[in-house]
Amino acid sequence: MLAKGWGVNTILALLLLTAGGGLWLADRADEQHKTEEKAQRALCPLKSEQLKRLQFHGKDGQQVTLEQQQGQWRIVAPQSWRTDTQAVQRLLAIMGRHHERLVLEHPAQQDLKPFGLDPPQTVLTLEPEAPLPTWQIRVGETVPASDSRYAQLGERGAMVLLAKSDSADLLQAGKDLRDAHLTLVRQGETVQQLLLQRRHQQETLELKKDEATQQWQLLQPWPDGGDSSRVRRWLDTLLAYTGHHFKSLPTGFEARPPDWTLMVTAADKTDRVTIWRHEGELLAQRQGEPDVMLLDSYLQDDLDRKALELVTLRPLTEDVDVDGLRLLYQGQQRSADKVGEAGKQGQSSLQWPIAAWHTLEEVLTRPAQEALLPLPTTEPPLITITVGAGAERIFKFWRWEEGRYRLAVPGRSVQLALSRAQSTLLDDAIKNLTTSQQPADSK
Repeated sequence: MLAKGWGVNTILALLLLTAGGGLWLADRADEQHKTEEKAQRALCPLKSEQLKRLQFHGKDGQQVTLEQQQGQWRIVAPQSWRTDTQAVQRLLAIMGRHHERLVLEHPAQQDLKPFGLDPPQTVLTLEPEAPLPTWQIRVGETVPASDSRYAQLGERGAMVLLAKSDSADLLQAGKDLRDAHLTLVRQGETVQQLLLQRRHQQETLELKKDEATQQWQLLQPWPDGGDSSRVRRWLDTLLAYTGHHFKSLPTGFEARPPDWTLMVTAADKTDRVTIWRHEGELLAQRQGEPDVMLLDSYLQDDLDRKALELVTLRPLTEDVDVDGLRLLYQGQQRSADKVGEAGKQGQSSLQWPIAAWHTLEEVLTRPAQEALLPLPTTEPPLITITVGAGAERIFKFWRWEEGRYRLAVPGRSVQLALSRAQSTLLDDAIKNLTTSQQPADSK
């Protein structure tokens, strides 16, 4: 009985193994069939690394020729134009995709017109290295009641259906392959120097980054320290800008002085852009290109950015450690050192944590509201605050508009204006010092 039971179990096990093996073989065959069927639906037999040239006849009727040069695709016809690398990659992505289904394997010429393939809307011609043959993908009309499009593979090849996601990249205009950024430089952090000449303002704005500190310095229209975050935001906005479309340079513009000339230096290369006002538009001609690009009129706000909007608003730079202050107000002088540091010989020292002294420190170490050009005056300052000993920094304050203060910063070409809130806090601090504290010394 035991032997008979084992025999039945063995037979059942063999049957299960046979069935399982059959299912595995069937799955393998099904997967192989799907792989072969997918390969038959490939839109292109070529690979991108095999290409040396491509031509694209866009939906705008413009034909653009590109060549691979030093690993980069570059437009060489109808002109040598700056190339939008991402747009080219979107175009070439079609090489790795597949059609939805076959419509006609060998369509006759008269069969193409009803499907928008004679003439086609766009044509992508791929030219590989010899001896591989050239390959074409032509895109036609949309399938009725569907997002798919008719396409023809090869010059006289099969008619197929393309999914919307695949046909979209082939429906670019030829001009879409041109890079439309204002300059070759894309990010403000890579810029080393910028020169912006503004004819209508008769002014030149020049900024340079210090190689050692990586801090921006304003060189023109007057020397001053640049605010890194403000300069960076401005540069990123300016360099990220893209124009709309291109057109021929209007007659006579070659001899007309530009309204703006922008030169940006990054990685030892300088890119130059000249910009004109013309009939309510802004026209930009980029270095090495014969035509001009149409810009939004609002870009003028960035092109006319005031130098005062780019300088640092901190009276004291971040590398200065405030270890002592002297206040001169109404002929009386008061001083304070930080806790734990002895006062100067012959002077008493008020301790630092007093709120009023802390307010004075904040006035000098936090950004003011705005930068201003100096006002000529013979009026003595209302407040004088001196920082440090030895290499002293003396800050002079005058009352200004709306009860605010403006202050002269030693060694700087601009003055700074405090906000109303900052000015009120400064007034309160001085009041507290002059009414509740006896002066440390007076001169």
